[in-house]
Order: sequence, then C-alpha cells, then structure tokens
Amino acid sequence: MQLDLTKLAALVRTAHVQGKSMRLPAMTVRELGQLANLLSAPRPSTSTSSITHH
Repeated sequence: MQLDLTKLAALVRTAHVQGKSMRLPAMTVRELGQLANLLSAPRPSTSTSSITHH
C-alpha cells in the first residue's frame, strides 16, 4: 500500500499546531526521508505569517 505522504505531512502539521501527538504508520526509510523533506519545505498555504521558530 502506497502512503500519501503529502496528506500525511498535512496531518502531522495539523497535529503539531494543535499540540497533539500522533502515531506514524510503518514507513520505509525512503518514505520517512520524503516526509521529512515535505515537513521542512515552506508551507504552500497563505498563513505562512503564523509560523514561529523556537
């Protein structure tokens, strides 16, 4: 079964913003790397002004 990494990245971001934890599905190292790349990329939404760096 192929993971939708874009959708998963959106779920991870939403959980992070809401301060919730979540379990990731079983993933290959390649998929995990792709997910990390998606999460580190700038968000394509218009609400980029709400991003804070800690």
